[in-house]
Amino acid sequence: MAIVMVIYELARQRYPHRLPPLSTRALPPSALSSALGALKDINYVEIVEMLEDEILKIPPDPVVERLLGELYKAISANIDVFRTSGWEAFSAIYQRLLSETYRKAYATFYTKLPAAKLLAELAVESADDVVADPACGTGSLLLSSFYVRLFHALSPSRVEEELSRGRKEPLIDRVFRSLLSKTIGMDALRAALALTVGNLTIASQAVKRGPLNMYHMPVGTGRAGSLDMLRPIEAEGLPEKERLLGKMTVVLMNPPFTRSDRIPDLIGDVARKALLNVDLEFGGRRLSDIFVAGLAKPFMALADKLLMDGGRIGAVLPNSILNRPTWADVREGLMNRYMLEYVVVSWAEGIPNFSSDTLFREILLVIRKRGKNDSSEKPLRIINLLEPVDELSEEEVSIIAHSAKAGKRIAVSPTGRVLAEIAEVHKSILKKWPDNLYRLMAFKSRELLEWHMAVLDACCVLLDDIFTVGSVVDHSEGLTIQKRELAALQPDVESYEAVWGSGCDVVRSMKIAHTHIILVADPKRAKVKFWKNLSNYMAEIFVPRRLQLDTQCVLAFTTTRPCISNVWWPLKLGDKDNRLVLKLLCFMNSVFGLIHLLGERLETRGLWVEFKKSHLRGMPIPDFRRMSLMDEEEERLRTLMTVKLSRLDKYVEYMASIERAVGDWRSALREALSRDDEYKPRAVLDSIAYAMLNRLCPTLMPPDKLYELLLNEIRTLRSIMEPRERRANVVKDKGYTRTRIAQKSLDKWLASSDSD
Repeated sequence: MAIVMVIYELARQRYPHRLPPLSTRALPPSALSSALGALKDINYVEIVEMLEDEILKIPPDPVVERLLGELYKAISANIDVFRTSGWEAFSAIYQRLLSETYRKAYATFYTKLPAAKLLAELAVESADDVVADPACGTGSLLLSSFYVRLFHALSPSRVEEELSRGRKEPLIDRVFRSLLSKTIGMDALRAALALTVGNLTIASQAVKRGPLNMYHMPVGTGRAGSLDMLRPIEAEGLPEKERLLGKMTVVLMNPPFTRSDRIPDLIGDVARKALLNVDLEFGGRRLSDIFVAGLAKPFMALADKLLMDGGRIGAVLPNSILNRPTWADVREGLMNRYMLEYVVVSWAEGIPNFSSDTLFREILLVIRKRGKNDSSEKPLRIINLLEPVDELSEEEVSIIAHSAKAGKRIAVSPTGRVLAEIAEVHKSILKKWPDNLYRLMAFKSRELLEWHMAVLDACCVLLDDIFTVGSVVDHSEGLTIQKRELAALQPDVESYEAVWGSGCDVVRSMKIAHTHIILVADPKRAKVKFWKNLSNYMAEIFVPRRLQLDTQCVLAFTTTRPCISNVWWPLKLGDKDNRLVLKLLCFMNSVFGLIHLLGERLETRGLWVEFKKSHLRGMPIPDFRRMSLMDEEEERLRTLMTVKLSRLDKYVEYMASIERAVGDWRSALREALSRDDEYKPRAVLDSIAYAMLNRLCPTLMPPDKLYELLLNEIRTLRSIMEPRERRANVVKDKGYTRTRIAQKSLDKWLASSDSD
């Protein structure tokens, strides 16, 4: 009701003789319906058609009529406030009124308004941009793009040009109509789309106009919402594809995030199977397993089809797009036909997301579609936000966007707060190592990111070029695990030596004996029958598979005899040079190795890291074959092999404190080497690791505050994945409980609804 009243009041100021004021004492629904009819005569058709039936459902009641009158009185008295910020308020109210069942069913997690504004500022370049959002919801991205384009349209040179044409109609009305004609929205929810239409009407001051380009794209047994644009289908309300495909200069979107197993509950069998039979592409690369990453992959394919050459996609996406195997085909398309322009990452405390009420990490991504003969290049800019995105003001959002576009290294608020750090990554590095783009957001510190990128660019080869990666025993079913000192071997039961588990209580030095004995208690129940191909599982060199980095004492080690493991990848050395093993162990267990693993990991949560086998094989590592190791360095390393090492986070904290006292990391390292304490062995590793790196790549210069930067990184990663006020203001209902117990597919739900 409120949004109708705001639009009516704005339109009444334009047409006072055609739209009389409504009653502020008692406002019957019938009077409100008549007001809608008067609006329709002027031409606000979509608003009226979407809402008139709902208003007529309100029963006549004196209390309701009094409340409607009071609502209209409040709106008419504060119309100037609603004129500028009404759309934000209505969008927020709508989202908070949605029950959790409804949100999960339609994956409706709206974009936080400051994030929407930042994405629009980065992606929109001109008042002439034609902007589409194929999953527009309540329109936060479209409204943000509207205001960015309005800013461009009212630039002094453009205003002067328009005024010189001497037209009688007010300039602002011409601008409003032009922007509305270049705004396209689609959504599965009719109510959300109605709100988008209302919000755009408010933003354009209820200017008289033709119908907006807003399309209700329902989901159902045979419908897939906006994704119907990807397949040959004729259906009511479907826009003409020729008018849209390949015509957009900007596509902004926050595609519906949902788990793959929920897809059948969102899109019916007929539509889902039809989409699976379409050859979807992104960036000229065919997409496979299109629903394995939820609905985001097919929406990327739709954005690609909507976009003209030279256009930009601005999207809110899960960070998994950067390195998970399920997104490999999308990354290939990115490298093939797109230029990465901006990646925005949140490093503020809490869940680093840009959508409401989600519990996973997200990024803002802006990419430009290359033309066929377009070879232009410019560096990718990584924007690391240091403040919670939902606490940024509109002015601060603009400062961040303009700082990034201008190539500044930091964005500073008017009060002197650093809002964001901005790093640049050159395309040559992206092309050289395209498989894992997560490294772009692996570090809050610009200096650590640029150090890591420099190491990759100058010093690295694929791990698979030097080592062969074996397999892990990642299921214990059918096995009996015994600690070495408590092991009781059983006759006729196969047993194997293993390193089982991680952490300082399991692995404390770079050379260890086995820690456990694994008995094959029930061969039939065992999911991993490693004994049938034992050579693939056993090795003497191990690196992490999945563990929490900061709680380790060792990040790579060797064993006295071949072992198997559950959380450490076994490596085998093709080269006979045993010095390679020493170089690997020295580097991996130094702070330089810790930084490298932080940069190359698959993030799970905070400082938990994961390396899948294919990911590890393709991971860049320093070319140890070309690294020189001095005889005295080799001797020192061999004496350290069985020495118990201190915990990594404690060591970094210790070194940072020395660094603060003496000024830089080199001085801190010299000081640590002069002390005879528990941290000296790690300092020796750092010293030799850097010496090897420096001989291999002499131009590399670590940041002066290396240990302090790394300590801050560890502390930040500990904090960013803890939700702040989790699930605050979420309306729960009984349906959510029922849905958790047993979810129906959409086909069955529709069928049961029809029979009720």
